[in-house]
Amino acid sequence: MKEHITLPLSQIIPYDHNPRRNDQAVPAVLESIRQCTYINEIIVDESNTILAGHTRYKALRQLGYGEVEVCRVSGLTEEQKRKYRLLDNKTGELAEWDSELLSTEMDGLDFEGFDFGFNLSEEPAVPEIVEDDAPEPETENPPFARRGDVFLLGRHRLMCGDSTVAADVQRLLEGVQADCVFTDPPWNVNYGADVAEGNAQGYKPRTILNDAMSTEDFKAFMEAAYGQLAAAVKPGAMVYVVMSAQEWGNNMLTLAAEGFHWSSTVIWHKQQPVLSRKDYHTKYEPIWYGWKEGAPRLCPLEDRKQSDVWDIDRPRKSDEHPTMKPVALVARAILNSSRPGASVLDLFGGSGTTLVASEQTGRQAYLMELDPRYVDVIVRRYLALAGAQAQAILIRDGERVSLPGALANARA
Repeated sequence: MKEHITLPLSQIIPYDHNPRRNDQAVPAVLESIRQCTYINEIIVDESNTILAGHTRYKALRQLGYGEVEVCRVSGLTEEQKRKYRLLDNKTGELAEWDSELLSTEMDGLDFEGFDFGFNLSEEPAVPEIVEDDAPEPETENPPFARRGDVFLLGRHRLMCGDSTVAADVQRLLEGVQADCVFTDPPWNVNYGADVAEGNAQGYKPRTILNDAMSTEDFKAFMEAAYGQLAAAVKPGAMVYVVMSAQEWGNNMLTLAAEGFHWSSTVIWHKQQPVLSRKDYHTKYEPIWYGWKEGAPRLCPLEDRKQSDVWDIDRPRKSDEHPTMKPVALVARAILNSSRPGASVLDLFGGSGTTLVASEQTGRQAYLMELDPRYVDVIVRRYLALAGAQAQAILIRDGERVSLPGALANARA
């Protein structure tokens, strides 16, 4: 017997022995629900255990749904339930696409920049990368974001939390293990000090948290952060870590100790040097490139014609963050080292460039940022990027609220 009922998501139980690995499919299903609404119901048995729809369940949780309609089936034997779970997935793999009819059906459809895998040409489409104008951080008023806030920004997740704390990282990811990493930890060079000290000349304070420690404290900080990173990614996940030359040795040793394999040092070559007090002004930034050991690489580089020197212009301005990276830099890394729909982790979110690059390339970003000021920058940057299509939810103190409404109330 079948009946259609409404259940809180908290009462729906995933099947413990589901053999289907679906994390990679969650962003596409999430985006499908966002664009077309929730149509295909989750199917459960008498105990509300999922018979079909584990991927939809994960996507709905990430979208912030509280309750959903489900189809409850009763009267099946345990053997029939096990068979159905397997056959529902397997039979879908047996169908093929008619390329001509598919092309006709897709004509004129707008998938809002998300790559669902409908590739009608032999060469994969390369998305156009746009450098957005990011907002400046608020310096006059208290930040809107608070420690512990989680923001659902379209298919992406952002948390105001600590990347060295296991509970925070686990809450950000909600059981997902990332396919790819692009992150830019503090360099321990007190980067914003010169700017902050020059405030009398009209500059804005842009100091970075955890960027002025003793060598011993910074080493302990990175050990804690990379330990959490190791637990948060899949074996074989491709990893990019932007570093300073000053702490390169410590970073290399710590990453190796946490099970990361170094492959290359990518050099981001800028169009002009960054002025500093050093004898030689720096015109490049080194990027550690490798992967998490324990499995074959999830996405080996297919284009073997690239060099390890990337000539990419730095942002025209970096008012929103003193070490802001261009979108093109992050996009190149994740296009090289992940597939459409992949989860991309950044435990040091900064101004949110990893989220912007993920949005433009059809990936799902997970960002952690400790400083509420920069969390605000990331949220405002996403809202500006997504425009009328923006779907944003704030989870605070166990409650879900529409983010634009919450922001309006906070400013009132």
